Amino acid sequence: MRIAALVDFDLGVQSVEYFSHPFALADAACQRDFDLLIADFRYLANIYEMRSFFTYIIFLHPLCDATTYARALRVGDYCYRYEAFEHLKSRIAYLQRRESLLQGRLWRQGKFYFDRERKKLYHETRELELSQALQELLLFLIENRDRYVDKYAIIDNLESINTEGSLKVAISRLRSLGLEIETRQGLGYKLKENE
Repeated sequence: MRIAALVDFDLGVQSVEYFSHPFALADAACQRDFDLLIADFRYLANIYEMRSFFTYIIFLHPLCDATTYARALRVGDYCYRYEAFEHLKSRIAYLQRRESLLQGRLWRQGKFYFDRERKKLYHETRELELSQALQELLLFLIENRDRYVDKYAIIDNLESINTEGSLKVAISRLRSLGLEIETRQGLGYKLKENE
């Protein structure tokens, strides 16, 4: 789990990247993905502008009363009082455990996520409808993502795709959704790796 922190103290949590100014955080967020941002409430307006770069946002505030909490939820996911810091550390540990459980179940390419257990494809947070054939093909390509898979192997292994024509249509539909699938003459198809 990649964690960014815009606070004036050490959180005492592993794998945190600290930033002293919102502009430095914005530059970093444009270059790499962060799963969680922990920020002092005084940066609320700055965080509002870059909230789409983070999966979760947690604010810290000295009071975190009902008004502050409501304002924090317009931008982020939670607000903790500084005194409740141990609760925050527990929350981070929970999110890290949850992410490690999902790591094996979720496949990611850019802003696409495929839940292998549920056979559902998401673009950011929006679920995309997939036919049975597209679900099977995407799952097969994910399971074989380290190599090119020829058309005969796909046709032989998938129930919903049984001709070269239906395979070409399915590949075309996955590409039209925005998924990147490489084709090599004589080798077959392969999902493009994240960079």
